[in-house]
Amino acid sequence: ASPWRPAALAGSWCFFTSLASCVLTRGGFWFPLNGAVAGLFSGSIIGLAARWPRDQVLQVMASSSVLSIVSHWAQEGQQPR
Repeated sequence: ASPWRPAALAGSWCFFTSLASCVLTRGGFWFPLNGAVAGLFSGSIIGLAARWPRDQVLQVMASSSVLSIVSHWAQEGQQPR
């Protein structure tokens, strides 16, 4: 497998998650809801673009949501108080 495929997948996930999180945060949704929904969004986009089966798309959405929440949680911990 080409090294470009995993890099494109990771980059796409970061882009879509950041985009959705920014839109949600500007819309008034804060942690952890913005992270959860952003992860669901990016997981669904990637799963549908890859034309994976429905069950696999749901698993990707769930794991993407959890990863996004963890990522947002780590970012929140870096903010000055």
